[in-house]
Amino acid sequence: MKLTRHKLIARGKKASPSDFEVCDALVESASRSSAAFNDLAESLGEQAVGYTKETIFLYLYPTLAIVFVVYLIEVWRRGQRVKSNH
Repeated sequence: MKLTRHKLIARGKKASPSDFEVCDALVESASRSSAAFNDLAESLGEQAVGYTKETIFLYLYPTLAIVFVVYLIEVWRRGQRVKSNH
């Protein structure tokens, strides 16, 4: 807080800022993000979407293939049972 007070004095905003003004400046600076961080966050967000899609497709296609193969086996076995009963 002392550092922020000294920065406010050095900027010439006020000769002796109140505690409220110093706290307000601290909160304002803490809630402001840098442009580099914003760019990084956006790129990570895009990567997360890509990762989610990749994971879904990684499991979706093999699962659908397994379900289809099991269905074909059941149809084939049912056909074998019908042939053996006649």
